[in-house]
Amino acid sequence: MISIRRETPADHDAIRQVTIDAFSSSVFGHDGEADLVDTIRATASPQFSLVATSEETVVGYVVFSPATLNTGNGELTGMGLGPLSVLPEFQRQGIGSQLVTNGLTHAWATGAAFVIVLGHPDYYPRFGFVPALDHSVTHGFAGIPQNCFLIQFSPRHTPASFHDGKAYYHDAFGPQFESE
Repeated sequence: MISIRRETPADHDAIRQVTIDAFSSSVFGHDGEADLVDTIRATASPQFSLVATSEETVVGYVVFSPATLNTGNGELTGMGLGPLSVLPEFQRQGIGSQLVTNGLTHAWATGAAFVIVLGHPDYYPRFGFVPALDHSVTHGFAGIPQNCFLIQFSPRHTPASFHDGKAYYHDAFGPQFESE
């Protein structure tokens, strides 16, 4: 049985290991994902994270951190999803889906206008994400294809007025839109 709950300080070492193991063979992550989680935890506010446990052992993790969307019509405040990590032996069992679904529910309940994610373009649409380019929204990370960047607007926000925007993750994610 899998349980989803908020992260506690006692989970930090297990989260680090889950993240390292989950991204060890991923073409979408890098060796720094576990360090990124630590940096988000230390510097991003507000942020929230969830763990998936099996028999009290952490087997999955997701973090949502602050993000902004800047357009000619103003700025929206939302959340960035990720990293999302599930131990390899627990993948393809719906644990990542439970983490994302629970996290989105929390994001909408706390007033996030949108959630962005850099991830597999075939995985995240099942949760309501669409390619950010469908709304002419881009990310600013050098070397990462725009087709891996997705967005979902809160049920309370109309995306039509936020076209042609630039999305920014929290500074913990590193430089964004540097070439401008």
